[in-house]
Amino acid sequence: MSIKTKANLTTDTGTAINDNTTRDITPADVRGAIVDLIDSSINRIDDKPLLNLREYNTARSYEVGEGSIKLGVIYQCTTATTGTFNPAHWSAIIGPETLALNALSDVTITSPVNGQVLTYQSGVWVNQTPASSGINSLNGLTASSQTFVNDTNITIVSSSSTHTITWAGILAATRGGTGFGSYTIGDLLFASSSTALTKLGIGSSGQVLTVVGGVPAWQTPSSGGITTLNTLTATTQTFATGTAGTDFAISSATSIHTFNLPIASATNTGKLSSTDWSTFNNKFTLPALTAGSVLFSNGTTISQDNSNFFWDDTNNRLGIGTSTPSTSLHIYKTATNIDFALLTIQADGSSTSGAHLKLQNSGSGGATFDLIAAGTGYNSPGGFGILRNSSAYVLNSNSNGDWVIGANSPELGRRLKIVADSTSTNYGILIYNNAETQHNLSVRNDGRVRMQNLPTSAAGLSSGDLWNNSGVVNIV
Repeated sequence: MSIKTKANLTTDTGTAINDNTTRDITPADVRGAIVDLIDSSINRIDDKPLLNLREYNTARSYEVGEGSIKLGVIYQCTTATTGTFNPAHWSAIIGPETLALNALSDVTITSPVNGQVLTYQSGVWVNQTPASSGINSLNGLTASSQTFVNDTNITIVSSSSTHTITWAGILAATRGGTGFGSYTIGDLLFASSSTALTKLGIGSSGQVLTVVGGVPAWQTPSSGGITTLNTLTATTQTFATGTAGTDFAISSATSIHTFNLPIASATNTGKLSSTDWSTFNNKFTLPALTAGSVLFSNGTTISQDNSNFFWDDTNNRLGIGTSTPSTSLHIYKTATNIDFALLTIQADGSSTSGAHLKLQNSGSGGATFDLIAAGTGYNSPGGFGILRNSSAYVLNSNSNGDWVIGANSPELGRRLKIVADSTSTNYGILIYNNAETQHNLSVRNDGRVRMQNLPTSAAGLSSGDLWNNSGVVNIV
């Protein structure tokens, strides 16, 4: 008797339990039929246990008649066995069954051919010919059959699907190696030619590396080298940084040399702090400078105008409007009308003295002259005057345009007032001839008036002219 399928059991049920057409089947008959049905589905071999439908276990022993599952197939033991599964000791009861891929709900196979693969598309698996049958190019080569060639230090062994690259020998300097397979601690390598390296063993204690005959070599120095550094004699010395002091200085103590650079301040010469940097950030950038330029700011940067603002450092002269000053202060501008001013001296609105321009001669016998646009603090406000040695006017005017020479105050309505000095024989007015050999008209301080060189004839004179008629002054 063998294990039965669902179909077998269905058939047995129809056989064991008949239709009650004659109405003579009792409940006892039904129970008996069910027992027979159960008995028909059980395989007993020498009263062994029922089939054990579990995955095959290599760690246990199986007796004849026991069942087990191996790779989805139900087996019954025909020869007692243990350990590795041996098909000769088992009989397949159910399976294996062949399942077509198209029987699966998410697989659609259409006219399959050799070499096709399954790909997942839109929720189902479909068969498709791959775009390539494998590697079609290796390092730029497309030949269907390619081989590897061994090199001096490289051996390639290919087996099955594996290529094994092994290294052999020592890589020469011409190939990027050193040409050496072993070293001694302290060895140095140097190029002894354009294609070879040479090992230089470590020198003795106290020796220094130098060059002899164009190659490095260890040599014992003629002296012991530096034994003291900034008064320190320690064999191991270090450097440190600090900000102590008021200027850059090196402080050496024990075995440490500290380089102190203080933060710059009103008393310290040193480096800028981060705060200072923020202060000077966005600072002006100097332009390409020209000799003699006087720098100024245009509001956004430092600028220069060499042809209009020039310092002659050789002669100590300042030129405004010119780069060739001829005096200590030389102001030049091409005037376009008579109102154009080259120099303006202006006092603010609160000034009572007015605007001054002082000409001072500090040499022997020199004097000081003030050119004054007078304010309310002077006796002729609104006028112009020339003051000598800050005490007496040489020339003065008032706001009405009246002038005085030799006194401080002009007289209103008198266009010109001339005041002689206190000596009676001195002249207040002298009008000379062109050659300045004699005066044609003179007025002395004592009131005497003299006219000389008057014409001796009225011929050619105009009405109102004076002429000398034998010592008598006549008017034409």
